[in-house]
Amino acid sequence: AGGLGVGAVASVDLYSCFPAAVQLYAAALGLPLDDPRRLTVTGGMTFAGGPLNNYVLGAMAELARRLRAAPGTVGLSTSVSGSFVKQGLGTWSTDAPERPFVHADLSVEVAGVDVARPLVDAVADGTVVACTVTPDPVTRAVARVVAVVEGPAGERTVGAVVDEDVAAWAMADEPVGAPAAVDADGTLSLRA
Repeated sequence: AGGLGVGAVASVDLYSCFPAAVQLYAAALGLPLDDPRRLTVTGGMTFAGGPLNNYVLGAMAELARRLRAAPGTVGLSTSVSGSFVKQGLGTWSTDAPERPFVHADLSVEVAGVDVARPLVDAVADGTVVACTVTPDPVTRAVARVVAVVEGPAGERTVGAVVDEDVAAWAMADEPVGAPAAVDADGTLSLRA
């Protein structure tokens, strides 16, 4: 953020209300989990705030204290939307920014973005646009493939199949873009 590399950051606070958030942010930022700066300024949710409460506010207060104690240093704070579907990151310093904040009206650009696709019960001739492989809920074997399939008119549906061979293919290859179909009962057929 702000053209800074992670090496320029003196204090780091990765949102830590659940371990995966810390691990995902650390990996994305190139921070080792045993970074000597420590990955939280609060000690984590166990000691400060909680999910969907005030964790980031407490972290920001501690970052402000640290930045005031060491003028000119940079702090980094991250946040999430509650289930890690929207992420936030801010860099903070006692120094003035090189460029002032820009408030832009993006209404025109947003209006041009595609809206959600219509959902249907089945797609006979489609393409995989998203796919994951999960353990079968009964056997716990990694054999369940779940995919979002898009039809020729942009309609979408979700299908699943429990098949060890299909799961092995989906883990070894790239299922996105593969031809597929989903029956009305939700059964996925991949045509690799």
